[in-house]
Amino acid sequence: MKVIRLLLAFVAVFGTYNAFGMDYITLIQEKGVTPVVGIMGMLLIITWVIVIRATYNSLGPIGIGLVAAFLATLVWLMTDYIDVGPFIKTILQFCLFFLLAIGINWSRIRRKLSGQLDVNDVGD
Repeated sequence: MKVIRLLLAFVAVFGTYNAFGMDYITLIQEKGVTPVVGIMGMLLIITWVIVIRATYNSLGPIGIGLVAAFLATLVWLMTDYIDVGPFIKTILQFCLFFLLAIGINWSRIRRKLSGQLDVNDVGD
């Protein structure tokens, strides 16, 4: 189950746009809007809604802000030591992926660390 959650976050972020040209934005630019591209777009929107909602419900606004601030500080650290200019888009995409991945899995992480259950986890 953990792999599926990570895969959802990865598909949402890198399936929408990536530097390698294998993404939804490039597909629309090259092929235009066809029924298959429309279905892929709807699946991508559904994936985004699932991961954003799960992240928001799990971390809340303060948690999202803290994780985003931590990731921004890591990017700042990298830019001080490495020339990341050509890779900044990909680095920022990985930051978004990590934010969503942490958010999707936070309930399980918190349960393992503290022993506390969410209301939704009682049946597990």
